[in-house]
Amino acid sequence: MKTILRNITSFFSKKNTDRKTVDNKIVFTEGKTKNPVEKYSNLEHFKVGDKEFFIAKENEKYGIIDLAGKIILPFEYEYITRFNADEEVFLRVEKDEKFGVIDLNGKIILPIEYDEMGFFDVKGVVFLDVQKNEKWGVVDLDGEIVLPFEYGYMSVFDVEGKIFFKVEKDEKYGIIDLDGKVILPFEFEKDFFASTLVDISSNFPNVFVKEGRMFFIVEKDEKCGVVDSNGKTIVPFEVENYYYISTFDVENKTFFSIKGDKIIDLNGEILPFEEYDYKEIKEYIYRQEEEEREKEEIKYQILEEEKRKNEKQRRSQLKERLKFEMKEQGIISNDDDDNLRGSVPQDVQDRVWNRDGGKCVKCGSREKLEFDHIIPFSKGGSNTYRNLQILCEKCNRSKSNNIG
Repeated sequence: MKTILRNITSFFSKKNTDRKTVDNKIVFTEGKTKNPVEKYSNLEHFKVGDKEFFIAKENEKYGIIDLAGKIILPFEYEYITRFNADEEVFLRVEKDEKFGVIDLNGKIILPIEYDEMGFFDVKGVVFLDVQKNEKWGVVDLDGEIVLPFEYGYMSVFDVEGKIFFKVEKDEKYGIIDLDGKVILPFEFEKDFFASTLVDISSNFPNVFVKEGRMFFIVEKDEKCGVVDSNGKTIVPFEVENYYYISTFDVENKTFFSIKGDKIIDLNGEILPFEEYDYKEIKEYIYRQEEEEREKEEIKYQILEEEKRKNEKQRRSQLKERLKFEMKEQGIISNDDDDNLRGSVPQDVQDRVWNRDGGKCVKCGSREKLEFDHIIPFSKGGSNTYRNLQILCEKCNRSKSNNIG
């Protein structure tokens, strides 16, 4: 048995029963079979439908061949990387130290003019982070610019299925999303975000994710601190080196430890401990949770009291309106509730009396005066200073239940 192909990790074609893989190498079990791709190196196998191809290397150049050894794409590229989009195969190629995208037929999808090129997938749609004229941006496979070429540095990462970019602009670093929205402002120095803050929900090992927020350790004015994705400073910029900032969990809650002698929670609150003590922190968490429960109970009580107060006021006003209507209909007799003293509070009476000069605002009479509701009770009026006026009995009866 003669081994004639190397550098292929897994490849097996059901069509060719005289070929199989042994120890990650292709071998032919029949000595009669001619190997058409034996002369190529660095073979990478892939399939498109029922057809099989290789990315192959010859004379330090890469190309594409089929299973019979036929050249599909000429050997003229420094490197070829394959990716799929909309069930089609595309090739990121490097030629003369420039990058572009072509298809299997050699058709240019993106011109080979970029200095650097990466690619990433968002729900099946491929985008490319590219560098041109020393500036980074993002384009799609149609060549449309998604993020403008204005960044001196760009690194793509994903957090819980969402794409973000660590970028540099005017020698300051920040975070943006695929829409260009600034998540972390361009205020921070140096190209690092703490490797000590690691969370499995992100494939970017320098982002810590908790409670729906991202946390970054960054440098500002030569001091390190922690900010969240809302721009809030969690750990003040007072730490000399980001290695002094670490995290730990107690009772499923995350805390920052600063030099091992200061504990800060995710809201930036400094805990009353000089050093890490699991038991004390656990008791602190319990007290905090008890206080939060107590706050919720008191909040509920306040809301219930306000609700009862409003209901009482509503019923009182309704009672006054019904009483007024019943008097107008002669169902009940007039009493002192509608005369000068009535149910109007004394301080309101005094203010209205002084404002109206102690006389009827219609005819000027000073006899048989009454407090009148400009907007009647029956129509939603109330016993307030602005809704009251002084009328004589005659003018008040003439006005009746009208507004005015």
